[in-house]
Amino acid sequence: MRRRLASLALLCAWAPVAAGEVVLLNPWFGPTIQQAIDAAVAGDSLLLCPGVYRGPGRRDIDFRGKAITVRSLTGDPDSCIIDCDGSAADPHRGFLFQSREGPGSIIEGVTITRGWTSGPGGGVWCEEASPTIIGCSLRDNHAEVGGALYCTEWSAPRLIDCLLEANDAHYGGAIYSYIWCTLSLERCMLRDNQATAGGAVYGVFLSPTELDSCTLAENRATQGGACYGDYYSSAVCRQCTFYGNGAPNGGAFFCDVLSSPNLENTIIAFGTEGCAIVDHDTGTLTCCDIYGNAGGDWVGSIAGQLGVNGNISEHPLFCGAIYPEQPYSLSNASPCAPEHNPGCGLIGAWGVGCGAYSGVAARAGWPDRPGRLLLAGPNPAPGAVRLRFVVPADDGPAHTRLTIHDVTGRRVRGLVDGMCCPGDHSTKWDGRDAMGVDVCNGRYFAWLAVAGQEMAVPLVVVR
Repeated sequence: MRRRLASLALLCAWAPVAAGEVVLLNPWFGPTIQQAIDAAVAGDSLLLCPGVYRGPGRRDIDFRGKAITVRSLTGDPDSCIIDCDGSAADPHRGFLFQSREGPGSIIEGVTITRGWTSGPGGGVWCEEASPTIIGCSLRDNHAEVGGALYCTEWSAPRLIDCLLEANDAHYGGAIYSYIWCTLSLERCMLRDNQATAGGAVYGVFLSPTELDSCTLAENRATQGGACYGDYYSSAVCRQCTFYGNGAPNGGAFFCDVLSSPNLENTIIAFGTEGCAIVDHDTGTLTCCDIYGNAGGDWVGSIAGQLGVNGNISEHPLFCGAIYPEQPYSLSNASPCAPEHNPGCGLIGAWGVGCGAYSGVAARAGWPDRPGRLLLAGPNPAPGAVRLRFVVPADDGPAHTRLTIHDVTGRRVRGLVDGMCCPGDHSTKWDGRDAMGVDVCNGRYFAWLAVAGQEMAVPLVVVR
């Protein structure tokens, strides 16, 4: 018979368990997570009380091949933290699955952070194991390969509703999979991870990655800003959003040796460096929107797929331009919204989250090159940009507004806002925001509004 949670909730203590029982653990006293796992049997659940778990037995936690669940009491990963406290001098990771664990071995609702190893898997190691990781946050972990998660040799981990953020590695900033692995991610966010290759995900040697309704944003690398696939390690993406990823070689994807991506209903937008996809074969794209990537959108091996199979290149109109708390949701005017795309339905991982809006962020028709009202140079710019603009002579002095915006439409800096006489004018943007801080490398827009006319010019900052 299960022990009642109520009888233990006040103390969050520990006791030996029988099959199917529920046990609560405390981060400050009593037996450790590892001791509880060692005593558990298949079907048990170990609940972690809120707090920060540190030290021996609360890191480098080995599931020992057991089909048990380790989860937070609240279900909120921010309230239950496995702090590995790893370093070059004292390496540690969060969890190990190395005894053929299956989907019944579950981690749920915890944060795994500050793992550090000079080898693989800063946060979680999987070898011949296929655990399930649900609602967890893996952040600020470091490894040589697989900053947050490493899987190898017929592993098939499944991640659901997880956040993988600010992890780094030489290969696979967040995840590295190697040798007959099948990696599955559903409704996950992979953000601000970095590596030399595969800023978020690196798959190699018959190790495909499946991404369903996932968001990969602001990941960075030199090859494959978001994903790198090599030797029969294709990425299959269904209804995903790629935003602001960057690499000189493949801003979102770099694919080599029969590892072409297969993308459905996916957005790849506003990559900060490199073209959207570098593919040494030819992947298959269906109902995809590729737009605004610094090095090109439908170029290279995918050039012929624009305009067929529902593929488009239009501004997706993310809500983040006016609602920062919904950066990847779509305006109801978005071409990726299902009502505007009946042949494809929703494109991207996020549905409609705001109404139509006006202003620079909503201008899907931004010109690709300077027009007669506004010129910018040098462009790309290593520093300051000189902006030349014209006030038409028709009606005398006119109110003129010249502003700098990022790719979501958010205003970065105001340069001119007042009455200007007809004729040529010039000003300089020093590459800083309104607070005087240098902006990050990437793509921006200068927007001019004068005498009832508007013009936007793309700018690329590369320091």
